[in-house]
Amino acid sequence: MLTLLRLRGIDSRRATVVISVLSLLIYAPFHALAFGFQNIMAVGWRENLLQIVVQGILSGPLATYLSVYAASVLGTGRGATFSALVPAFTMLVGVLALGEIPTLIQLMGLAVVAVGFRLVMRR
Repeated sequence: MLTLLRLRGIDSRRATVVISVLSLLIYAPFHALAFGFQNIMAVGWRENLLQIVVQGILSGPLATYLSVYAASVLGTGRGATFSALVPAFTMLVGVLALGEIPTLIQLMGLAVVAVGFRLVMRR
């Protein structure tokens, strides 16, 4: 996707808006029909608002925008390597927020990702 956006010269903001609006138009009606609007509202407005902010803004449009922006600034190859850092940040949040201690195999995987990321960014 990043290569296609860069090849076509599509701005990162425009790509984010198009992807977000299409996702909302396709997914929201299906979700409301599948689970029922009453069931969605039964969990309360705070939980729904939290889900809208976290999933609807942070992990959706913001992540798409930053990914496309990174590809436009760094190039598609280098910009795409940032997705390899997702497990590392997930591990960090798990340690800080939940007190989860990574296992040895998880730390070894993190080391492999870090070395690979460093090699790609060196070019």
